[in-house]
Amino acid sequence: MRILHVITQKPFATGSGVYLTGIVEAMGKDHEQHIICGLNQGDEIVLPNTNHPLTWDSVVFKSTELPFPVPGMSDVMPYQSTLYSGMSDDHAEKMLQVFLEKIERSIHSFAPDLIIFEHLYLLTAEAARWIRSQEDKVAKIPLMGICHGSELRQFGNTQRWHQMIREGIGLLDRVVSTHGEQAKQIHAVYQIPSGLIRVLGSGFDDTLFNLKEGQEEQPMPPNPLQLVYTGKLAKAKGVPELLNACDQVARHHSIHLTLIGGGANPRETAEIEALAAEKSYPIKLTGLLQQKDIVKIYRQSHIFILPSYYEGMPLVVPEALACGMSVAVTNLPGFSDWLKPFASRVNLIKRPDMGSMDEPSDEGRLEFTDSIAESILFLAKGLGKSAMPDLSNLTWRGLATRLLSSVDKFTNL
Repeated sequence: MRILHVITQKPFATGSGVYLTGIVEAMGKDHEQHIICGLNQGDEIVLPNTNHPLTWDSVVFKSTELPFPVPGMSDVMPYQSTLYSGMSDDHAEKMLQVFLEKIERSIHSFAPDLIIFEHLYLLTAEAARWIRSQEDKVAKIPLMGICHGSELRQFGNTQRWHQMIREGIGLLDRVVSTHGEQAKQIHAVYQIPSGLIRVLGSGFDDTLFNLKEGQEEQPMPPNPLQLVYTGKLAKAKGVPELLNACDQVARHHSIHLTLIGGGANPRETAEIEALAAEKSYPIKLTGLLQQKDIVKIYRQSHIFILPSYYEGMPLVVPEALACGMSVAVTNLPGFSDWLKPFASRVNLIKRPDMGSMDEPSDEGRLEFTDSIAESILFLAKGLGKSAMPDLSNLTWRGLATRLLSSVDKFTNL
């Protein structure tokens, strides 16, 4: 099978980019693929290793043709990006035009049997509309859209293009959701039949994220207790509350906190760095790291914390579990069912009372800080007392198999 992948963002940063890279590598064992992605001028792309040919093409932003940064599906991105809420109609039209030209060229030169779009948003919708308007052979190419969750939030925050997006998403043959609650949201937001949607979960690279041969599952005894957060340095990710929660944990344990990731909002990043500098316990801010370096930290750590106020299906959770850590994560919609098989290593942090989609109320913020601390302390008591969970169903290979099995249901491929 020949598979064309399309993403407006960088294919090597943020959750959706890692997702794309993961399924491309897994599908590359048996299928030829081509990627169309968005890059800022000067960016480099690193392609995964595949058995079958893998080629790529890019739409270049911060260029003469598109003189603005690559758009970000989240309002906080770890690199310079354009907010959809602030994108002018002229910029949106130019972006879509350039992407559609690339897609048309790839359809005729690469001749895909299947096109997979990342994010159920502007480009996916417009590309689906264009493809369905073409001559018979092109119009019948099977189209799949992957939901990452961030576009649902963007759809709610940006009161533009709603009708166009709904019409385009409704032309897809298959829509893929990561969990059941998200599938319900997709049905409600895009007003598409539930029968188009498949809940297939996510994946992680088990060839990289695993226990080193001969390594104990978790270094014991935990002195100090090694805590890790990976993600954007942003208020919406609950990082300030995590820092304050660790004040409470430090009264019971000697601790060390590592924050892995960068920030896109300079003011927020500076505030978080200033708050970290005030703490009495040691904190290391690593900035953005390559995955091989993240694995080294994970294998030497005890508890991973992800106190986000919103998430799709975070890849960092199974990655942390695979390296032997226990995980504290906010009890967001769909997470309870998703993480139930790994309950011995996972503690769900009670979601706070929210003042907005990604901001808790003042009272909720204080309660959430306490809940994070309680979750960390609970997991600390159980370190070394439970067996490693079976994560085989959460690997990229497992996800790729489910995706292509889903394709078989609506095409003869």
